[in-house]
Amino acid sequence: PPTYETYKREYVMLLSEVLNKPYKFKVTKNNPIWFQAYFHTDEGTKVSFGAVSYSDDTHWAISFHSQQPHEPTGSFDTTGGGDQFRIFATVLAITAKFIKERNPDAIHFSAKEGNRKNLYKKLISKYAKKLGYKTKRASSGRFALRKI
Repeated sequence: PPTYETYKREYVMLLSEVLNKPYKFKVTKNNPIWFQAYFHTDEGTKVSFGAVSYSDDTHWAISFHSQQPHEPTGSFDTTGGGDQFRIFATVLAITAKFIKERNPDAIHFSAKEGNRKNLYKKLISKYAKKLGYKTKRASSGRFALRKI
C-alpha cells in the first residue's frame, strides 16, 4: 500500500499543478491610488481584487471578495465551490501583476478565519520571497510584507 510520503508527494504535486492554473482575469483600474481586477470561476462566481494606496503610492492594502451570481453584494466568506486553490492561484497571479505594475514598498492584508490565516502564512512563506518581499509582521490575522 502507498505510504504517507507517497500521498504527501502526490498532494504537493497536485497542489503545485492547481496553483499554476489561474483563471483569466481583467484589470479594470490601475492608477496611483487604486488597482482593481476581477475574474469569474467556472461556477459563475465573480471574484474581485482591490488594492488601495494609503501612503504616497508606496504602502498598499489589498483584499479580495467573491460574489455569487444570485447575490446582490459580495462577501469575504469562502465561495464553497471547491476550487479554492485555483482561486488563490488567480489572486496570486493578480498580486504579481499588481506588484509588477505598482512596485509597492509594503503590502498589507488580513484574514478573519483560522484556516485562511494558516493558508496565508503558507502562501507567504512560499511566494513572498519570489515576489521580492519578506514578512514584516504576521499576527492576529494581519499580514505585512516589505520589499526586500
